[in-house]
Amino acid sequence: MEVNFELVLELKGQAQEVQKGKLIQQGDSYMVSLADQEVYSDGKTVWIYLKSNKEVQINSAETGSEGQMASPKEMLRIYESGKYAYAITGNIQENGTNVTQIEFKPLDKNSEYSKIRLSVNEKAKRATSIKVFGKDGSRYTLFIKNIQPNKAYPQETFVFNAKKYPGVRVEDLRID
Repeated sequence: MEVNFELVLELKGQAQEVQKGKLIQQGDSYMVSLADQEVYSDGKTVWIYLKSNKEVQINSAETGSEGQMASPKEMLRIYESGKYAYAITGNIQENGTNVTQIEFKPLDKNSEYSKIRLSVNEKAKRATSIKVFGKDGSRYTLFIKNIQPNKAYPQETFVFNAKKYPGVRVEDLRID
């Protein structure tokens, strides 16, 4: 699938920042493109390309590890992880659409998040937004603009190709 989204970052003591982006997901592989970075994963390796630094960081794709970024697939299936208590907290109008809100609270007291709120369009039965509440006061809201399901992509879509970025510095952070 291909998803166009808007990411709103609210960090304590800083002005709100809005970034537009695109996600391509196929099985365990994904690619996320934002204005300042791109993230590629073939399900085994994660490449984080920091555009302004002309640097790519390579990590192992360890699903479910503490401190690791969750894949988009894991985020949308958070209710299956067993790491959160969740409940429907209400039905509201969001941008003229009826949505059901579901809140997830981490069972781990040491989690860096206090809760995650998922909004689901009642009629279309699809996620419209995900808001993450950090214990440090930060808020990250992902608004899903449109979804194009059942698209197929070549596997190289999910692998960072350093040859396309002359002068990029590669930092391999994997531990073997």
